[in-house]
Amino acid sequence: MEHLKPLLKDATFDPNTWFGAIAYGIVFFLLAWATVRALNFVLGRRRERLVGTTSHGDVSFLYQLGRSTIYLVALVLYAHFIPAFRSIGTALLAGVSVASIVIGLAAQTTLSNLIAGVVLIIYRPFELEDRIQLSAPTGIETAYVKDITLGYTVLETADNRRIVVPNSLIASQITINLTRTEKRTQVALPFHLDAEASVESAREVLLDVTKTHPKVVEVSSCLATQVDGAGVTLTLKVLCDSSADAARVQSDVIEQTTRKFREQNISLAMPSSFTKS
Repeated sequence: MEHLKPLLKDATFDPNTWFGAIAYGIVFFLLAWATVRALNFVLGRRRERLVGTTSHGDVSFLYQLGRSTIYLVALVLYAHFIPAFRSIGTALLAGVSVASIVIGLAAQTTLSNLIAGVVLIIYRPFELEDRIQLSAPTGIETAYVKDITLGYTVLETADNRRIVVPNSLIASQITINLTRTEKRTQVALPFHLDAEASVESAREVLLDVTKTHPKVVEVSSCLATQVDGAGVTLTLKVLCDSSADAARVQSDVIEQTTRKFREQNISLAMPSSFTKS
């Protein structure tokens, strides 16, 4: 064994020998593995901060993309570093052109899914746990987004069926995001003012009452919507976050407006009807 030591020592890190090729293969693999672990650590810290948020899916997608890229780059560098592989590649250069066309055609769908996945992450038409509606071979399906991978978007229906959709397909079809629909409630309050009452003063009272109310998200409008012999109808429209808030706003506006109208001698032609829409 003593006379083999110099041979093994010289061959171990010589890329022209099989020992060296295997040794460098192990080194490149360990470097790629360590880089992936570092990437996982960095993204893992961010994942911990985003637990329970929709951006958590972005981190998962980036990890998958980064891991695949790291191993691919390591493989390309390793093949370029080993002379034997370079010579084999040169000998098969004529066949590479044909093979590249075949592989390109075979991987066309895979690449389109990968690019579509990147597009989904950038433009965010939906995110994790969003409830979406889309067309499937079984008809119109409503499901929750559970995962967005490099090639596929994984959905889960209310009856626990799993739907796996290629990213290229889901990115190109019309998808309804039911989670991001408008949840605000609009309240419309019509006030029928006496013909002698000042519309401007009444509008000022209504706006003062609603703009300072903590449950009013937005004042949509306060416009004259009807006129007749008895007077003018002034309709106030506001937005609230929920039906419960809308009921509270309606009650408070009625009470405060009635009091301020009396203080400023603004008369109503008839009892107002308050509606919610």
